[in-house]
Amino acid sequence: MKFISIFTMALLFCFGGAAAAGLGEPVQIIGPWHVLKDKDPMTDAVNCTAIYQGNFQVQISLQYLAIGLRGRGGISGYTLRLDDRPAGDMKLASNIEKRVGAALIEGDDFAALLQAKRVRFQALTALSTLVNEDLDFRQIESVIAFLGGPICTA
Repeated sequence: MKFISIFTMALLFCFGGAAAAGLGEPVQIIGPWHVLKDKDPMTDAVNCTAIYQGNFQVQISLQYLAIGLRGRGGISGYTLRLDDRPAGDMKLASNIEKRVGAALIEGDDFAALLQAKRVRFQALTALSTLVNEDLDFRQIESVIAFLGGPICTA
């Protein structure tokens, strides 16, 4: 599953659109998140991904938050700040993150951000510039519930 999501993200960040990445058609809007549904033509497996405010460079699934920096210089490292807590330490980009040009927030970091109402993200690009994203996570519980619900798992 991780290989498929990384492959999908690589296509998305290279070509910059839902159709190119196979993210499918919009099925729900929850606050700033637009849920897109796709069906694998070979297995009929359904997959949903939510994008932030129509920005295909910021997407969330049940396993990760991805923030793309392709076209902005690639990624060297990033820092997260959840709600009004102090910012975390900078994380150096992994080889996979460098290849797809996106930060992939997974595991314990992903679980922690799902508890936040506001997620601030700052990345250092390969061109030594800073990129900031300020994400409204107030409705993220509803987004995750929808992604794990019957429409997205049928």
